[in-house]
Amino acid sequence: MSIRELAELAADILADVNRLYDGIAELENDGMEIHDRQHELQRQAAQEFAALNGWRLSRSRFMVKTLLRGGVHDGYGLRLDDPVLCSDLFDHAVFFREIARPYCTAAIVGQPYDTSADIARAVAVEIGLVLHVPTNVNVSWHYPGWTRFFCFTRPAVARVQFLPEQLEREEAAG
Repeated sequence: MSIRELAELAADILADVNRLYDGIAELENDGMEIHDRQHELQRQAAQEFAALNGWRLSRSRFMVKTLLRGGVHDGYGLRLDDPVLCSDLFDHAVFFREIARPYCTAAIVGQPYDTSADIARAVAVEIGLVLHVPTNVNVSWHYPGWTRFFCFTRPAVARVQFLPEQLEREEAAG
């Protein structure tokens, strides 16, 4: 093979590599757009859930003890290393506050994988919270069908309303 032929082959290979890199970049960009859209839909579902219950989506996390007392904040200088919130039960946690000032804590939604309502209920009783579970516990907004939906409130919250999809009976697997 001549030097000219090697140079042409190298140029062809380099062009193929560049096309591959362009394709990868395009896939990465598409993936980011899909991720951003998924995140936006999750946020919308959380806001709709909040509106149904007269709450607002919290901009910050808070500890279980703050929810229990209906507080506004955890205290100055405290870290959010609440052992309860660090458990699998509060995976993909979403935090809600009352809609009016001073924006007291209202609820924490946990969206864990493979956790039964019985386990969630036992933990809620142990820590003094009330567990609210929709008719279809598998309709979470994090990964519907994969994650459960558990809403924890302080005892003063008597009732929680769920999104229409969460009230539909789960179809039996066939």
